[in-house]
Amino acid sequence: MIRTLMHCTAPVRATISLRSLRWAHSAPPLPCQPVPDLRKTLTRYLRSLQPLVDDDELESTRELVGDFLRPGGQGEELQRQLHKRAERTDNWLTDWRQECIYLENHLPLPVHSSPAVILPPQEYKDWRGQLRFASKLICGVLDFKAKIESPGGLEELWRGQRLCPDQYYKFFGSCREPGTKRDRVLLHPRSKSHHVTVCKNYQLEGPGLLPPRTPLTRVPSPRKLYFNFPPEIKQHIEQAKQNLDILVSDLDICCFSFPDFGKKFPQRYNMSPGTFLQTCLQLAYYRLHGSLCATNEGVSLRAYHRGRSDVVRCSSPEALEFVQAADDPQKLAEEKLSLLVRAVESQQEATEQVLEGQSVDGAILALRMLCLSSGMALPALFMDTSYAVSSHWKLFTGQVSSPLDCVMCYGPLVPDGYSVCFAPTQDSITVCVSAFHCCEETDAERLSDSLQGALRDVHSLLRSSRSEED
Repeated sequence: MIRTLMHCTAPVRATISLRSLRWAHSAPPLPCQPVPDLRKTLTRYLRSLQPLVDDDELESTRELVGDFLRPGGQGEELQRQLHKRAERTDNWLTDWRQECIYLENHLPLPVHSSPAVILPPQEYKDWRGQLRFASKLICGVLDFKAKIESPGGLEELWRGQRLCPDQYYKFFGSCREPGTKRDRVLLHPRSKSHHVTVCKNYQLEGPGLLPPRTPLTRVPSPRKLYFNFPPEIKQHIEQAKQNLDILVSDLDICCFSFPDFGKKFPQRYNMSPGTFLQTCLQLAYYRLHGSLCATNEGVSLRAYHRGRSDVVRCSSPEALEFVQAADDPQKLAEEKLSLLVRAVESQQEATEQVLEGQSVDGAILALRMLCLSSGMALPALFMDTSYAVSSHWKLFTGQVSSPLDCVMCYGPLVPDGYSVCFAPTQDSITVCVSAFHCCEETDAERLSDSLQGALRDVHSLLRSSRSEED
């Protein structure tokens, strides 16, 4: 048996190919991403600070927000510039997010940026079976690449969904060039952006994934390639290998499958599975660390022209109220249930706002980039302690569903943080939690255990409420 690890290098800045432009021209136009209302954005920003900073810090930030929003002030001018940018660009946010997240981030792509996908275990008798599976897997990836590059291929893949195709055209053939003060991105047909590792026998159980046998086709015998590197380059390669080994060894990954229930359970109570899981995660973190932390959940904005992604702020005042009450023996089950519902509804509202283009962090990033590009002084609002705390993402989360029994994993965004990826099905939930060994404050296995306990406790709370109604 094997477990397959597919390692995907995150696509970065690239130009749209001619085929992309032709597809976009013939497809129904997608709406442009709206510019968020500045006052509403900062009101939501202040709400997101409530569970993270003390009252004095919050009051200080409120004063900074008031000064920033005063008539004729810096906020008004920056908002005017942002509207002008939106009028003259395809998407006012995407290029800046790519630049800040991928191009200006000089940390190694593995762990820090690139996700990995662990596919289901496979069975084979010898190395030939392992090689056969690896070949078929590579063929499948190349078939996907061919669909992307063929006219109408994306329409077939999407089955009628109206999503922006821009990211797909960057999915293959993009890489970040290191060694420069400001990274460049090369587009080259031989650039490699995907790595597939087919491992040896693991003592795991699971369904087979090999497709049916196909007729054999004679192909030329492989030819071994020899590379002649000068000693200096060999030294750099060896140093890079050692650094990568250290980084990988420091990453603590804990994956588990939670069998008690899946997406169907919260849906019975009119709760979105994603926001339900996020609320349970907040409870798990609070039980482990005694407080909430800055948490983001990545969401897709591909419903907009050239939309890419943004983040939802998940640590809300409602979440704090619920997690504080959950283990309080003085609180009745009815009150705990009410607070749970409020926390889930608050999370759902925050998610919908981002999906509608009303992101707090996207807007703040745009205002900061406008200051940098125009030479304006950075507002004090974005240099105070509250902003630093609220953007130090100790919980980096996401939800990636798949019809296959697989799970995505990635590293934390900060040294003292976690990443948590959910892959829910109808009747179970697969979760991958990661942290760094070098941080004594975090522990992937302990958070995994706490999360499973939180899922079971919230499940019991909801079931008891239904029993009382019956």
